[in-house]
Amino acid sequence: MAYEIERKFALLDLLASTREPLTREEIYAKLPTFYSLKDRKPDSLKKMFERDKEELTGEGFVVAAVADMFGVERYSLTPRAPWLKDFQLSGSQAHALREALDDPAISGQMMGQGLVALRKLLAFSAPFDEKLQGEKAPDPQENAMILKVHEALLAKKVLEVNYPGHRGIDERRFFSPYALFYRFGRPYLVAGCHKDHFPKVVALLKVTRLRFSKQPFQPLPADFSVVKYIQSGQYDYRSDKGTTVRVRVSADEAWLIRERHYRRIVSEAGDGSVECEFFVTNPTQFFGFLLTFGAGAELLSPPAIRQQFKLFLEKAAP
Repeated sequence: MAYEIERKFALLDLLASTREPLTREEIYAKLPTFYSLKDRKPDSLKKMFERDKEELTGEGFVVAAVADMFGVERYSLTPRAPWLKDFQLSGSQAHALREALDDPAISGQMMGQGLVALRKLLAFSAPFDEKLQGEKAPDPQENAMILKVHEALLAKKVLEVNYPGHRGIDERRFFSPYALFYRFGRPYLVAGCHKDHFPKVVALLKVTRLRFSKQPFQPLPADFSVVKYIQSGQYDYRSDKGTTVRVRVSADEAWLIRERHYRRIVSEAGDGSVECEFFVTNPTQFFGFLLTFGAGAELLSPPAIRQQFKLFLEKAAP
């Protein structure tokens, strides 16, 4: 145990005192006492290094791999992880800040830039901001997943995940990560979907398996603003990528829209029902989403998608 602690301290000291990121081989060469190819096989040595790196990261010393211009991974300490312990708000602190920002009497007196800064503080420094009573303890498994995604973001690594499809069954998917953000304490990833070839939001808590893939990274589309998408939930897609679909949701089911998709609401009727707009690139997947509202949802337009939905329902009927 003492030897392992000494090894991790040596690694931490090396990375903290080195200005330029180092490859794994350079680290081995600078720390031959701890990472010797004479004592271990390359695969075993790599596993030990990865374990040391993850344990240091878990303690708040974020060791991240960044790919250089030749695609070679270089390791360094990075202060950019928003979940470092010193910068996290407690549940009660996040709750108080959220209530203040949601109160027009308070937020209305703030300068625009200050309001934006406080919202960013809540979004990126309160990973456990929940609309629940009491505190929520950190989830080590969730934190480990977030740290792995953060490394993929820096190194532009493709993520292979198991993620539920529209029928709720886990599917093997590949995503090129673009940004990580929190909303009401839940982590989300904005990523390019290798199946549908456009950005999506992935709820990390629904991921059942996550690892790095050697598939080529898909660059961020030129017409896509990550910041705008996170703030508004809107992506001004080119028209040939999909179709804007309008849906009416009954008053009985409207609470689901207000809770999870409130940015999609374009109008509210006196009876409590709401009309929403969604940009649809995969009609079949979207139809499965509509079925989660039961008879409480009606697809209004466009006529071609409405007809597709009708055929979808007829085919699905027993």
